[in-house]
Amino acid sequence: MDEVTESDIKDILELIKSRRSITKYQPKPVPWELVSRIVDAARHAPSCGNIQNWKFIVVLSPEKRKAIAEAALQQYWMMSAPVYIVVCGEPEQAERYYGVRGDRLYTVQNCAAAVQNILLEAHSLGLGACWVGAFDEDMLKRCITAEEFVRPQAIVTIGYAAEVPPRPPKNPLNVVTYFEKWRGVVRDPLHYMRDYALIWEGHIGKSKSMLSSLGEKIKGAFKKEKHDEQDKDETEEHAPDHTGHEPTPEPAKEKAVQEQAKHEIEKEHEAHSREHGTEHGKHEHSHEQSKHATEKHSEAKKHGHEKHG
Repeated sequence: MDEVTESDIKDILELIKSRRSITKYQPKPVPWELVSRIVDAARHAPSCGNIQNWKFIVVLSPEKRKAIAEAALQQYWMMSAPVYIVVCGEPEQAERYYGVRGDRLYTVQNCAAAVQNILLEAHSLGLGACWVGAFDEDMLKRCITAEEFVRPQAIVTIGYAAEVPPRPPKNPLNVVTYFEKWRGVVRDPLHYMRDYALIWEGHIGKSKSMLSSLGEKIKGAFKKEKHDEQDKDETEEHAPDHTGHEPTPEPAKEKAVQEQAKHEIEKEHEAHSREHGTEHGKHEHSHEQSKHATEKHSEAKKHGHEKHG
């Protein structure tokens, strides 16, 4: 017998938790190798006294599947599944050993265990499945030509899923668990059962959640602080200076400085021009005076020659 490891147990639990009831299937056939594995899983289910009072009828033909869907209260969605497995019980065999309870209870329990194996094995093989329990029993018996002592217990549809149903809600462990007696409750059922792995898993989950929440708060605080600093910088940038004027934006400031420098250069040039113009005027005036004096002297000399001649 192969040894079952702890990782195998965890994988089985995940398989149980992730299984879904599939009612929409792809138009794709299921290989017989997979179907035979599913039936093999069903026959390995537990049964009372290991009497195995069950039979599994595999239905593949479209005509038969349609007739069974009609017997199942016209649930025609079933026809999209390419494979049905009808699980039938033989109550007389159980009654022979266990009386009325074998007939009315144990047979039902045996077949239910087989159905669960079918669902889990199908899921492990990447297939979808659905347990159908609503049907007209006599009508279904006629569809599969079952003998009188046979009691159909369930129909399981199988195929490749065309949907991903959400996880259904489940009652918490402390709601469905009693201790020692009916309605016998304890404060912490996990601690009571000494399931420390799940206890620490719960603590770790809470710690992760708290750390994640704290991280989000710190990020929010940093973002707020950065935003406040930006607002402060913008406020200081646009605040009036001591003269009461609004501060000039950077491009405008640069342009104003350029204009002021240009204005100062023009003023210096104008002052230099005025100074140069004054000296030039003085020079011209002196030249005129010298010219006038020379002309007067020449004329006086000329008159002198005329007088003495």
